[in-house]
Amino acid sequence: MGDLLAGLSDLPPLTIGIALSSFLTGALSGAFLQHRASAKRASDIFRLALLEAFSGMYPTPSNWPSNVDARLRSVYPKLEQAVEAFRPHLSLWRRRSFNQAWFLYRLGEDGREIDVQVYHQYMEFMEAGHPPH
Repeated sequence: MGDLLAGLSDLPPLTIGIALSSFLTGALSGAFLQHRASAKRASDIFRLALLEAFSGMYPTPSNWPSNVDARLRSVYPKLEQAVEAFRPHLSLWRRRSFNQAWFLYRLGEDGREIDVQVYHQYMEFMEAGHPPH
């Protein structure tokens, strides 16, 4: 080990700097690529969970349920689990928008954090004697 350290001291400082920067660049690149691969897997799992939960409703509303409120409430636990599993894989600046979108889905534009799920924004309402649009 002493011979190795003695050999390193004989190297020019520029060579040592290049070697260290190459090592750091490789380590950071590896960490970045690992993070990207993990985020991609999490994204795929999240997307599949959404497609399964909203089957028949999204992307094409081919089988819209007659009681959309009951349907959305029934899939809520699975969606919440998918959201919580996916959230840590987002960068901080994307997480804010993601949290806002999740809030809007659960509670609508007028919702508050203390409220429970509200899905009125997905339901049709009729005035007395007038069919829905």
